[in-house]
Amino acid sequence: MTDFSAVLELECSTGLTITNLEDMEGALELFYSTLEGMREHPRISAHYVEEGIITKQLLAIHRILKSIHEESHKEMEQASRIIETLAVKPKEEAAS
Repeated sequence: MTDFSAVLELECSTGLTITNLEDMEGALELFYSTLEGMREHPRISAHYVEEGIITKQLLAIHRILKSIHEESHKEMEQASRIIETLAVKPKEEAAS
């Protein structure tokens, strides 16, 4: 892998992280609106809990956040490998 391709791959990984952060923000907004709805309308929310609507919302939020966590972990590992590759090359060149 050339230095340029490694840097380009690292930059692409950073773009994915930004997308993940935007998805996380959306999940947190959904979570907040669910909590606000429960606080402002407890009787309706009790009905929604009985019907499973609140549970479905919370499960959706959980799935989104879990997916983001897994993707972010993979991106961090990939970025770490790229950085190690870039760090090893100067040492190899100095030894030559």
